[in-house]
Amino acid sequence: IEGCFIGLYANGTFDVASRNYNGIGTNANNNTIGWNIVPDVSKFNVIANSVFQGITIGGDNSKVQGNYVGTTNNPLTAANNSGRGVIMAGSNGAITDNIIANSGDVGVLITAGPHLNNRISHNRIFNNTVGGISLGTGANNDKPAPTITSAAPTTI
Repeated sequence: IEGCFIGLYANGTFDVASRNYNGIGTNANNNTIGWNIVPDVSKFNVIANSVFQGITIGGDNSKVQGNYVGTTNNPLTAANNSGRGVIMAGSNGAITDNIIANSGDVGVLITAGPHLNNRISHNRIFNNTVGGISLGTGANNDKPAPTITSAAPTTI
């Protein structure tokens, strides 16, 4: 699934009164939501203004890459999803290079169970009501979710 505006008008604006139920959801294996291999701005999705989740993946070997979840096509403009930003309920998946923001719950959830080896990397996860990343019991080999204790600006 690539290049879609879900929950927004084609110009990237939205109307809170016309919310969608869920952004994108699938229970099949081997899905890619966003760009596949090479970063390409024409292939990213903007998923926002959902009553529940922005993206829900229930299958194995799936990728969520290069999407704006919970913003308009301007990543600084909030267009929140009332539930979670991204839910992964499978194994061997990847959630990479996304902006996941402004969710009414946690930004990323790997659900409880034997959902193993899911990589969460190079995302910008911020301003989610319940926090950034949550791992259910047994998820990702029972590794704890990361905790950021400090950050400092860098000038290059």
